Amino acid sequence: MSKIFKSLLVILMFGGSLLSSELLVEAETNLAGNKVTIDPLVSGIHYISGNHQPGAAAYAIYVNGRYMQQVPASLSDRYTTKTFYTNPLSLAAGDVVEVVARTEGDGVYVPFKEIGSAKTTVTQGVVAPLPETGTDFSIDPLISGIHYISGNHQPGAVAYAIYVNGRYMQQVPASLSDRYTTKTFYTSPLSLATGDVVKVVARTEGDGVYVPFKEIASVERTVQ
Repeated sequence: MSKIFKSLLVILMFGGSLLSSELLVEAETNLAGNKVTIDPLVSGIHYISGNHQPGAAAYAIYVNGRYMQQVPASLSDRYTTKTFYTNPLSLAAGDVVEVVARTEGDGVYVPFKEIGSAKTTVTQGVVAPLPETGTDFSIDPLISGIHYISGNHQPGAVAYAIYVNGRYMQQVPASLSDRYTTKTFYTSPLSLATGDVVKVVARTEGDGVYVPFKEIASVERTVQ
């Protein structure tokens, strides 16, 4: 075997090993960033949300080691316990919340498989009352750490424009229920801090030519 061939072989072996190491590090980094997470929790928050665990079909919620509820994975890269069929949670400072990501089992003996989990402790916050049902256009109580806005529907509204400190943020369509929410598949979570002033403007259709919409009502609330 010639010296030139041996040198080329060593270079290829060393280069391949280095490339494999780089790919392995990159894969581990990507894997570490794709795990289920829990958004910061403060007392007064009634729902849990966070980043999705790839491959998860559902999320089991535990508070202080006690199973509370399970919610299905959504089509987005986020999960939430705020659904039509789950009850709001009552979280106090010091509570330990664990979210377990589950995938389908074998359908016979194993109903599911746990593929990931995250755990966090609830910190002290402003206790916000649960939303009160009613017919008046409103914004549910807001505290820092909440990423989505909801409230009672304005009759006749087809959409709701969201403003924070006078700045337009996003618009969401009116739902078929008597409630509205910014938690949709195409809206991003908001970052709300204590003292922020949130304004929700109810809109209806305009004339379709010169006026794209009409503002029929608005409400404001300060983040606590």
